Amino acid sequence: MDQNSDEDLLRELTQDPERGLRLIYQRYAGPLFRFIYRFTVNRESAEELLHDIFIQLLAGKFKNGPDSNLKSWLFTSAKNKCLNHLKKKTCEIAGPSF
Repeated sequence: MDQNSDEDLLRELTQDPERGLRLIYQRYAGPLFRFIYRFTVNRESAEELLHDIFIQLLAGKFKNGPDSNLKSWLFTSAKNKCLNHLKKKTCEIAGPSF
């Protein structure tokens, strides 16, 4: 698996989505989970956000082009999801503003 480049994995995702997603998940799920967990400090939230990222990937949100980078996209998506999650959580704690 580690011998395949991200481009190979993305090609596999296009040709055989189930296998491609599994290979990408095997490569990046651990590092992404740890990254997300540092933001959320909650295992359930981290798992949910991680799965959301892979659902987006499978739905075609990643646009593969000459300047695109799968790893960067995954971690940028993770950061944005974490920030949105923390913002939502902060709003819930603060309650409605009048």
